[in-house]
Amino acid sequence: MKKFLITGSNGFLAQKLAAHLRGRKDIQVLMCSRGANRYPLYEGHRYASLDICDRTQTKALASEYRPDVIINTAAISHPDLCEINKEECWKVNVEGVTNLIHACLLNQTHLIHLSSDFVFDGDAGPYAEEDLPHPVNIYGKSKHASEELLKMSPIPWTILRNCLSYGILQNMPRPNLVIRLVEELKRGKTVPVTYDQFRTPTLIEDLAEACIDVAIRQVTGLYHIAGGELVSVLDFARKIAEVFDLDPSWIRPITTAALKKPAQRPLRGGLKIEKAQEELGYCPHFLDQGLKFVRKQYEEMNATYRK
Repeated sequence: MKKFLITGSNGFLAQKLAAHLRGRKDIQVLMCSRGANRYPLYEGHRYASLDICDRTQTKALASEYRPDVIINTAAISHPDLCEINKEECWKVNVEGVTNLIHACLLNQTHLIHLSSDFVFDGDAGPYAEEDLPHPVNIYGKSKHASEELLKMSPIPWTILRNCLSYGILQNMPRPNLVIRLVEELKRGKTVPVTYDQFRTPTLIEDLAEACIDVAIRQVTGLYHIAGGELVSVLDFARKIAEVFDLDPSWIRPITTAALKKPAQRPLRGGLKIEKAQEELGYCPHFLDQGLKFVRKQYEEMNATYRK
């Protein structure tokens, strides 16, 4: 039986991982996050409070549990929040990874680390794994720094870069673009959306399945796990409105600069996924398919609430 330890367990990806690992008799799962567990545990899953910024605590838990794999989803991932709280961002996103590396050294544990297309400057996306990072904000810089720490470490590691993940989760910690847009359009509220940012949106289920596949097969190295279609954020928003049968006229095109956000955004971002397709057999949903999948989940969840 393989032992998985998942950090950031109160977050979006971690909860999808927990759901996809539900009922697996060959995998034991320990969910970890700072503070109390905010979600019901699936049968067979355990929970332990863990602050990855505390090296002593992190090493002690790893020594006791002896995981085969640690999947690190813990991060401060909102770019503006990172820009405003630079020290906290660096503490969690970089020093936390250092502590996980030290914990993995105890038993040569495989560390799977989630990163982002924000390690690039957005001048020439979409980007391949061999393209040189050049982040333009603190969030991207922290992710790049954590990647470099792993590359220099003697432990078995995998870096999975992701881009604009979307999906739905009951009691989501922070609504992503799809759910936020759907809720605003339903209320007939004008939603400003940038037309000069380009990304490769990723269905969260595709990312979760890729993480689990990499963990089980113990694949190491750097891979881009994202959607296969480069679209503007505006076109993504319009596609959301179309799939959810909502009025797109409430979507107001705007430039990134006009939003006046604290953190600079890479404009032409996105990730190329050919390496993951060829080496991992990664096959993400097309954008239209992914959004229809999310709509189905959204309607089922709302039906459950109404009962």
